[in-house]
Amino acid sequence: MTSENRILWERINAFAEVALKDIDPQKTQVSVQLDALRPVLEEIAAEKGVSLEDMFILYMDMASDCSRFPLPVILCLFPCMLPG
Repeated sequence: MTSENRILWERINAFAEVALKDIDPQKTQVSVQLDALRPVLEEIAAEKGVSLEDMFILYMDMASDCSRFPLPVILCLFPCMLPG
């Protein structure tokens, strides 16, 4: 992951900590969880001058990079679900 993408990843995660705090990832469809992230993805897309679709693809690529670690993917996508 590039340093620029790391900054974007951290920004999305900070938003996710608030937007997803009351969402149970085991009982909530991934599409609903991703829809909760839409505002921050739209904001970043506008800042970078790219489409929302391109931003979503970048986000999924970053999530894929993160999923190479031995953590469940959902914890990688939504670190706000980690205890502590």
